[in-house]
Amino acid sequence: VTMRAQAPGADSPRLEYDVLLPAPGRIRVHLYLAPTYNFVNRPGGLRLAVSLDDAPPQLLEVHAADTIPDWRYGRVWMDAVARNVRIVTSVHEITRPGPHTLKLWAVDGGVVVERIVIDTGAAPELPGPARKSLRAQSPHPLASGTRSGFGPRRRRYPIVIGVCGQAVIL
Repeated sequence: VTMRAQAPGADSPRLEYDVLLPAPGRIRVHLYLAPTYNFVNRPGGLRLAVSLDDAPPQLLEVHAADTIPDWRYGRVWMDAVARNVRIVTSVHEITRPGPHTLKLWAVDGGVVVERIVIDTGAAPELPGPARKSLRAQSPHPLASGTRSGFGPRRRRYPIVIGVCGQAVIL
């Protein structure tokens, strides 16, 4: 990776997602990241930042929980590889319900975001919500929201962004 570290904010590289939040209060943004080595060899490892609307970006350190180098196969690294994910979380205060803009800021290269879960407190954090229903997107009979003999699906999950795709911060 040849990208130099970026300072989040202003016009630095970022991904923006329009989200609709149902109520004011505290939310948690869980970023499910691909496991990676701390190849920058810095305490805290790789970094990225998260902000909501015009709030200042919160700097997140991907390897902050690592207590020994990952090449020595510590517990945190082994868990990340076994689950095929490393989760970092930011906390935000919402003052009003309605539309908001979630921003992911590039700080260090090599961070791969696989899933974004906005936890509004309506469901457990792990293992995260299931894939979105295709009911509103497809006329296919299997996407009707029912399963033969099991009745309608009733789910209360946090808002999910990018479940099927990947966003790569270059």
